[in-house]
Amino acid sequence: MPFVSYMVSADSKDLEGFMGFMETVEETRELKNYQKQFKQQVTQYQLNKARNDAMQNQAMWGMLFALLFFLLSTCFPRTMVSLFTTDPTIIEPGMAYLRIVRFTYPVFAITSVLLASLRTVNTVRIALRVSVLSLLVNCGINFVLISG
Repeated sequence: MPFVSYMVSADSKDLEGFMGFMETVEETRELKNYQKQFKQQVTQYQLNKARNDAMQNQAMWGMLFALLFFLLSTCFPRTMVSLFTTDPTIIEPGMAYLRIVRFTYPVFAITSVLLASLRTVNTVRIALRVSVLSLLVNCGINFVLISG
């Protein structure tokens, strides 16, 4: 029997079965959409968690090194400056400069981690502007501190 004449001559039991089948197909599609959305949300959560873990790890290491350099420049300023020169006329002003600059190490570590995290989420303009401004301020302050 041809399909068209079968559908025309179909009784209500066949139509109920067909409609039930179509509802099952639609429910399967919805279930697949929910599964797809769930997978996307889980993946997004895992990526965000990985980013947060990486940022915390970077912040921890940055602060660790900043505190290490702060302590070394506080406890052994002559040795730190002597790594770069042996001239005593340069070491004394270098120690005075290091006494002032050592407080910026933790701030620099935090700024570096925050700028790196901005770059990882494709917010590069803010990081670029802050870096350029930081460079200009650093050069200006260095000029004032070195030239007197």
